[in-house]
Amino acid sequence: MAYYINSGKRRKKNVFLIVLITLTLIGLATTIALTSGFFYIGKIVEENLTNIEEVKQSVINLQQQIDTSKEQLEHYEEKLDRLNKQLVRFEPIIIPDSMLRE
Repeated sequence: MAYYINSGKRRKKNVFLIVLITLTLIGLATTIALTSGFFYIGKIVEENLTNIEEVKQSVINLQQQIDTSKEQLEHYEEKLDRLNKQLVRFEPIIIPDSMLRE
């Protein structure tokens, strides 16, 4: 067994205990790193989900606006057709020179 001198006294070096403590510290550091990574990724996922929901709601609103715009466009096209038909009735009549009286 290995011995070392500490403060003038000889003590037995316990290698197994040092290995266990080292492994425990490495395991603790790994556990802390993985746990904090888990919570960090969870936070990022939650933020992304809220952003996705906002974008989804925006898309739905824009789709509704597009639908109402299409309906309005059809309505105004019908109105324009009616007005063009009425406008044809009010076009000036051109009388040829041969029919004019002097």
